[in-house]
Amino acid sequence: MIQNLWQTTSAYIRDGNLADAILFLEAGLAQCEGQGFKSLIGADFTNVPGRIVGNINDLINFCDRRFDVRAVYLEMNGFDINTVRWYFDSFAYRQYVKDPEDLDWLGERESPTWPDITLTGLEQVQADFERYSKRDGTFKLSDDEPAEHAMLLVMCKFGKLVQRSVSEGLVKHIPVLSTAHDYDIIARFGD
Repeated sequence: MIQNLWQTTSAYIRDGNLADAILFLEAGLAQCEGQGFKSLIGADFTNVPGRIVGNINDLINFCDRRFDVRAVYLEMNGFDINTVRWYFDSFAYRQYVKDPEDLDWLGERESPTWPDITLTGLEQVQADFERYSKRDGTFKLSDDEPAEHAMLLVMCKFGKLVQRSVSEGLVKHIPVLSTAHDYDIIARFGD
């Protein structure tokens, strides 16, 4: 069941159907027993898209003076185990590989360390992940299914935030990719 959840979500993302992936995951989470992670249904990150695209544009402008930026990759931290602060890092690349199966090139970033951005708006979900990761008695093993839905939903909602931000205008027409740390499901915008 959980493997199928990841495969279905991956197929939606690969086909560029981020909105459908979110609907699929929210519907599945709504059907799960218990109340854990339910605050994620219908919720979104509240960061201002203009500030995020501004940060991306600053990275592009800075790096373009050193090399021809061909892609930007935004990676959310390991949010399911790092529950105190959710943020994302930004990386610029001189190459871009369109093949969704080839992710090795993401290890070859040329950009310097760039200031990370704290993500806001899903603090209740952060608290749910904190309780879930510590298994403090409020979550049981039966909560694994809603947790899997929630992990994928957070990654997709981060992608939705990136999509909204990028739609406000990049200084250069290049692909922007997003996911969470150690995830191989990557949303692509401007591809």
